[in-house]
Amino acid sequence: APPAPPAEATPVADAYAELKEKRPNVRTGESALDKLEAQGVDVSDARDQLEEYQAITRDDFDAGADGAEEYRDAREEAWTNFLDTLESTEEPETEEE
Repeated sequence: APPAPPAEATPVADAYAELKEKRPNVRTGESALDKLEAQGVDVSDARDQLEEYQAITRDDFDAGADGAEEYRDAREEAWTNFLDTLESTEEPETEEE
């Protein structure tokens, strides 16, 4: 298929849609952000959120089932924040014809 005109290119929306389908994974998130950055997108906010997600460790929570659940919830929430931040990231400026 011929490439879409630049006006319709939405790298951020594409990256968001792709990550939303995948399991939370720091490496996947980072590679998506790297790709966007290469296209001139400012992903610093999303990167901060991804680092917060990455910083949550099991040790931060109590041992046992309650701690495990809190840990899962915290990671889930942090990943959701990351996706939300990514979704609201501005698309790269496209050259006006």
